[in-house]
Amino acid sequence: MSGYRIGERIGRLTGLAGMLMLVLVAMTARPAAAQRAEAARLFEEGNALYRQGDYAGAADAYRAALDRGYASGALYYNLGNAYFRQDELGQAIRYYLKARRWLPHDRAVQHNLAIARARTVDDIAQRPEPFWKPAWQALLRVLGAGGLFALGMGCYLTAVALAGYWLWTRRRNEWVRRGLVVAGVAAVLLLAAAFLASLTPQLDRRAVLVADAAVLHEAPAPETATALILHEGLTLSILRTQGPWAEVELPNGATGWIEASALADV
Repeated sequence: MSGYRIGERIGRLTGLAGMLMLVLVAMTARPAAAQRAEAARLFEEGNALYRQGDYAGAADAYRAALDRGYASGALYYNLGNAYFRQDELGQAIRYYLKARRWLPHDRAVQHNLAIARARTVDDIAQRPEPFWKPAWQALLRVLGAGGLFALGMGCYLTAVALAGYWLWTRRRNEWVRRGLVVAGVAAVLLLAAAFLASLTPQLDRRAVLVADAAVLHEAPAPETATALILHEGLTLSILRTQGPWAEVELPNGATGWIEASALADV
């Protein structure tokens, strides 16, 4: 009898815990849904303002949608167009590049990005990329760090299962041995790739020069020698930051220091 009562009490407590979880999920889901709806409304408002020729108002609406956690290739593309119409080439190129991450094969994005870059002042030769970089970037777009990690864990669990079968049955099956080796090697490679993919944003920090012009210094101090004068719209790689300064790498591989406030992330 006492066992029945204990079980009944546990069942009631479990039911109450489940109801509490449902309430908490509902409480958190409602604000999130409302925020998404507001972001979608702002996106449509930005589209309407853009059609009316109010490009500054459209950019404000698009940025407000971004502030609410909404992001998409279309939003970044439209925001780039709104900045381009205002002759803000740096911001236009920045958001076209963001759109290209979401829509890597979209012709409109590629076309507008090329037009915006053609209007920039600096003509700096592009250093050839390593042969493996396009394939690596394509892999990241398709799978990402999470997908690589999931595949790596799947191979790892497969290797563990095969090792357990090998030890339990004590059968020296050649196919099991080969499968164990393949799954183990694949697990190591995929998990290592997932780790590197998780570090990619830190290893490859790209930015666009959004100021009209900026001085490239040889050291992080305004009184140091000037290496070059750079202009709006140039895409750079940030190597590190030091106070208000950022060490950057130009497309041709040259490096120097620039005020970080002149840059905007991609």
